[in-house]
Amino acid sequence: MPMRSSESGQLILFLQQLNLLLDAGVSIERSFRSIGRDSTSKLFSSFSTKVAGELEKGSTLPEILDREAKFFDAFDKALIKSCWQTGKLAEGFSQLYDHHRKKGDLSEQIKLLFYILAYLPFRHSPQQYFYLLSLSLDLKRSQARTSLSFP
Repeated sequence: MPMRSSESGQLILFLQQLNLLLDAGVSIERSFRSIGRDSTSKLFSSFSTKVAGELEKGSTLPEILDREAKFFDAFDKALIKSCWQTGKLAEGFSQLYDHHRKKGDLSEQIKLLFYILAYLPFRHSPQQYFYLLSLSLDLKRSQARTSLSFP
């Protein structure tokens, strides 16, 4: 089930916070615990607290995300697993943050363009309409090509 816009924004903020903490050298357990304690999002606060507890019990982050995470798709989980194995979690969460932020930006641009396209047939010539339609298709293709490389 796709994420709602508000959940997507909360995920981007969560990934940014996690990336900043890991970049600063804070352990993964303490990072999740800190986000769980300080987050204004009830959704990610309880999730972070639960993940921190599981990490402290000895579970690995990829195992936890396979069981718990409804926020991450298969790509996100594969990237996190790869970064967990290589020890580059900060880099991985940085890439996930950038990926989700760009995806959100493109989604907003596409929505705006479709609103404009819905309005244009009443105001402009068919040539202008088809030109803008081709722009929207280019944006959609650009969104589909947005991907990350594994570290």
